[in-house]
Amino acid sequence: MSTKSDSTSVNMDHEGCSIRKVMVELHSIPRVSIEDEFHDFVTEYLSLRRKREMWASMGDKEQKLRWLQRMYARTKRA
Repeated sequence: MSTKSDSTSVNMDHEGCSIRKVMVELHSIPRVSIEDEFHDFVTEYLSLRRKREMWASMGDKEQKLRWLQRMYARTKRA
């Protein structure tokens, strides 16, 4: 079940938190490749609005990337 905070309605996105804007920023990080499993995880992970809002609050791109890498590592341990 989806909640309003996780819906994909653009009208509910905070500034800079749309899927398009988040993906553009993600793809601007040189070490991120659309050819790997990490990218697959990130696209699914950031499909949730609350995760995109967290992404936007993480600081610079390097901090954002490290945060996503930690979230990815958690899924591998589970």
